[in-house]
Amino acid sequence: MLAAPAPARLGAYASSRGLESAPLIGELSVAPTPVEAGGSMRVYYTATGTRGRVWLLDLGGKVWASGPFAVDGTTALRVPESAAGRQMRVVLQVQDGARRAMSSVGVVVVPGRSAKPEAMADAPRAEDPAQTAGIELSRSQAEAGESVRVQVLGAHDDAVITLMDGAGHTIAQGDASGAEDAVALIAPAVTAPTTFYVVASITRGLAQTSVVRKLVVVPVR
Repeated sequence: MLAAPAPARLGAYASSRGLESAPLIGELSVAPTPVEAGGSMRVYYTATGTRGRVWLLDLGGKVWASGPFAVDGTTALRVPESAAGRQMRVVLQVQDGARRAMSSVGVVVVPGRSAKPEAMADAPRAEDPAQTAGIELSRSQAEAGESVRVQVLGAHDDAVITLMDGAGHTIAQGDASGAEDAVALIAPAVTAPTTFYVVASITRGLAQTSVVRKLVVVPVR
C-alpha cells in the first residue's frame, strides 16, 4: 500500500538542494467539485517533468485510484462507488532527472446521483469557509529527535498532519480535532541535513485545505 503523500493547496517543492526556487509543479486542481462516487474526475496541473503519477488517497493513505502523469496537464481518474462520504486527497508527484516534486489538494467524495436518498442524506453538507486555515511550525530546522510543534491556524473541524520525506513517504502522522489545534512531531534520525515536508490536510465542513511547510532536519551535534 502506498504511503500517504498528502496534501499543499497549490504548493510544491523540489527535493534536490538548491532547486526550491524552481518548483516542478505550479498549479493543481480537480473538477468537478465536489467529486461524485461512481463517476470520473479530472485532475488538472501545470507541471514540468519526464514522468510521474496521480493518486486518489484517503486520509489513511489507501490508494483508491491512480493514473499516469501527462504532459498535457490532465489525468482522468475513476472514483469507486465505495468512496462516497470520504475525505480524500489528490496527490501529484513528478520527476525530472534527479529532481522530484509533490503537490496535493483535498477533496470530498459525495454519493453519486444514482445513490439511494438515505445515502444522500448522510452526505456532508457544503460549506463556504469564512477563512482559510493554515499551519505554523515551532521551528523550520530541528535536530534529529527533537519535537516540532505544528500549530493549526484558523477555524477547522479536523486536521491530519503528516511528516513526509522528499519521495512522498510518510514518516509520522498526527491528528488535531476542532478542540485541539496542535500536533507534536519528532524529527527523524538523519546522517546529513535532510529536507522533509509537513503536510496538513485541514477540513472545515465540506471544504478541505492542504498546506505544506518545509522542515530541515540535521544530525545531532
